[in-house]
Amino acid sequence: GDKKIKRQQFYREVTCAVQLVSRLDRWVMGRNQDGWTTGVLQETAELAQVSFGGRLLRTIGWVYECSADQFIASCWGNFTVDGQLQSWKDGMHSTEVKIKAMSSVAKSGLAVKEMTDAAGSGMSDEDQAKRDAAARQALTSLEGSLPVFLQAIWDISQMDIESTVYKVCDRALKDISVPWQIRYRRAIALKRLGQIFRDAGQVELKDLNNAQIAKQQLEEALYSAIRERT
Repeated sequence: GDKKIKRQQFYREVTCAVQLVSRLDRWVMGRNQDGWTTGVLQETAELAQVSFGGRLLRTIGWVYECSADQFIASCWGNFTVDGQLQSWKDGMHSTEVKIKAMSSVAKSGLAVKEMTDAAGSGMSDEDQAKRDAAARQALTSLEGSLPVFLQAIWDISQMDIESTVYKVCDRALKDISVPWQIRYRRAIALKRLGQIFRDAGQVELKDLNNAQIAKQQLEEALYSAIRERT
């Protein structure tokens, strides 16, 4: 039950934290900043091409930067002006994300209602031609509402992604098995990683407000999920 879910979440966070530390080590331990930057730029360019890649990069990049800023500010004390401003900024962002998700869910509900209204009672009509027309109308309404549904899916996913990535960064930056100097260098590298992610994510290659593009994005995401499972 709940214990199993929490254990799986804990395992996921620790695994991701280990991977994050490994990603930062080329800068932190190897001190090869140029080689590290080149590798990250190549990786983000590839990630920007996949479904929701730009949004994912911006979301993760934001958390990387905020986590790094929080840690760096905490090195100077918990009640500094910078620390309080950072805490306020993070709280505002979290509230904004939650409000956006709730708004998207409400819009999705309205879209479903419009879809059923569009089909109307024609679906139960004895006339086959009327049933077919009602089915086509419902399908057209569904395709037109795809951008709304995809936005809702993304907004809900964003809350989970940000929450998990924050915990992952926290584990990487508060790792007491290494000296504070190493943790500080991790924070510097993490902040730079976040900046690169956010810059790469600024270019939105596909407009999800377009129903046809939204349909294509959904098909690509489903195909990728199926391919990974086979």
